[in-house]
Amino acid sequence: GGGGGGGTPPGAAPGGGSDAGGWARLRPLNVGDVLDGMFRLFLRHWRQYLLAVAVILVPLNLVTSWLQRDLFAGAGLLEMFGDPTVAQGMAAEGPPGAQIFAGFGVQGVAALVVTPFVTGVVTVLAARAHLGQPVSAADGLRTAGRRYFALVIANFLVYLAVGGLAAALLVPVIAVFVVGAATEPVIGILLGITLTLLAVVAGAVLIVLFLVATPAIVIEQRGPLSALGRSASLVRRRFWPVVGVGLLTWLISTLIASVFVWPFQIPAMLVGGQVAFVLTTLGTIVGTVLVTPLLPNAHTLIYYDLRVRAEALDLEHMAAALDDPPGGHAA
Repeated sequence: GGGGGGGTPPGAAPGGGSDAGGWARLRPLNVGDVLDGMFRLFLRHWRQYLLAVAVILVPLNLVTSWLQRDLFAGAGLLEMFGDPTVAQGMAAEGPPGAQIFAGFGVQGVAALVVTPFVTGVVTVLAARAHLGQPVSAADGLRTAGRRYFALVIANFLVYLAVGGLAAALLVPVIAVFVVGAATEPVIGILLGITLTLLAVVAGAVLIVLFLVATPAIVIEQRGPLSALGRSASLVRRRFWPVVGVGLLTWLISTLIASVFVWPFQIPAMLVGGQVAFVLTTLGTIVGTVLVTPLLPNAHTLIYYDLRVRAEALDLEHMAAALDDPPGGHAA
């Protein structure tokens, strides 16, 4: 069903009128346009992006790092190379299980209740920036906040769909392995691997189909189920191009995250101690704050591209701008 939520949707100009210039930015986008846009939108409005993202992610990363502080603050590699007994002692003690559980527990909760909100905030900023409208961190937080429950529920439903599909295929995988081990081990292993790969592919298909659900929630003000259906409807018309650009943008953002994190991570592993904890925390914060906006930017551009191709959204905005010019009088 359709979702509620007040405020001005990112697709409309503030004050109720149409964005007279925004339609000119709506056009079919190729891979290069999406790749350029995911960086350009961020660089053009980097202050607003960083403020909106940092206000959420910095406290979260500080809490997560503090819960796992002893994992980062052990002996460094330089100390281990100088005294092999240090490594032997650490191996005998084993990792602090409680801190591992606490840290990953916070990360799991964040993936369900924080990440969808951050993605929604960035999507609002990206939509306004792409249409040439004013970009404000406060507006992004406020608009996504009104759609918070829809964002969280939609994200949970995606996890549920992918996890349910994986669980449904897990039973035959286990059965094949068990039966194959008792009869034809090689054939059983090959069939098990094949079914596992099919499960991975099926999960990836679902993720791609729901790729633009967040823009549907914050831009079109849809509810979670309606947004998932809307995303699937738009994506399936250009499934393989979306797969290609989606995979490429994910790989690029992952590589960039590594570039930002490893300059902190390598010295941390070498020196250990409390310095390692500080360096690891800084690296995590820098990497997440700078890289998090990239994928939502790309997905927002993909969303507009799909609507332009399927619904002539550019012509719709152009007609609205002509009917409602900046002076307020129709031509």
